Amino acid sequence: MFTSFSLTARDGMRLSAPGMLSPAPGVRVAQSYDFGDFAFIETSGGVVAIDAGTSPDRVLAAMADLGLKDHAPVSHLILTHAHFDHVGGAAAVRGPDTDVIASAGFPAEAERQRDWRVPRYLTGIGASPASDVKPDRLISERTFIVVGDTEFTLIPVRGGETPDALMVHL
Repeated sequence: MFTSFSLTARDGMRLSAPGMLSPAPGVRVAQSYDFGDFAFIETSGGVVAIDAGTSPDRVLAAMADLGLKDHAPVSHLILTHAHFDHVGGAAAVRGPDTDVIASAGFPAEAERQRDWRVPRYLTGIGASPASDVKPDRLISERTFIVVGDTEFTLIPVRGGETPDALMVHL
């Protein structure tokens, strides 16, 4: 099988060359900047990040490539679940006024993963473990939030990759 898969000590695993997907106006998905994808939604009230990849340097590289370099820190960071490939770069987008939102199950799942030793060949350098990420707001039922001119529906779900899954609908 031929692919653009890569694996380095600095960058960890990438499944393909980094790229961008824009499924709707103002929505940008950073693909293959690391092990997982993450997204940014531009609103009139600031940029909302959905997940934060595996390490800060990759999140900042994606933001620069997407023309969002001047938008860090973001206004909101929504975490879909506590796996390393969704929270490891949180420090790159979080500032003192960033509202970090996750499912009510996030702290328990992060604690469950506290002793996981994720191989650096997956994450590269600089990744933060889920147990270091402290959400400001925990969602236990369908919740609507409005950032600028954009409404987000946050829905805790069961049966996802982890028991703390949070679905985001625009």
